[in-house]
Amino acid sequence: MFTKTPNLLGTLPRPQDDTPIYINGLNQFELLQLAALAAKWHEPARDALDRLVLECEKQDLHRLDVYEQQDYMPFDPTIKRTEGTVRHKETGEVFKVGRRGRRGMGAGAGLLEGQVL
Repeated sequence: MFTKTPNLLGTLPRPQDDTPIYINGLNQFELLQLAALAAKWHEPARDALDRLVLECEKQDLHRLDVYEQQDYMPFDPTIKRTEGTVRHKETGEVFKVGRRGRRGMGAGAGLLEGQVL
């Protein structure tokens, strides 16, 4: 999803123009927002993937102010996934969102059970 060019100039990470998205109707911006919800977006990035998602030049973390994080599972190397449970502050809707690296794609890489976009 992101350029592989090392960031030697100190600029923000930038998504590739041809980001593959496997959910019909979801665009790159919405995908970035969901990826941020699977991190602790209100804290500094914990690892390289969090940094890419949270500090991306197209990311708007202020749009996530309508959510509160209820639970967080940091990256688990056995299942290669990070997961967050969030609640929409206005509607009360609770859902889980997960994020996997490219090597974690495969069985179960789609939406988590009960997830709502």
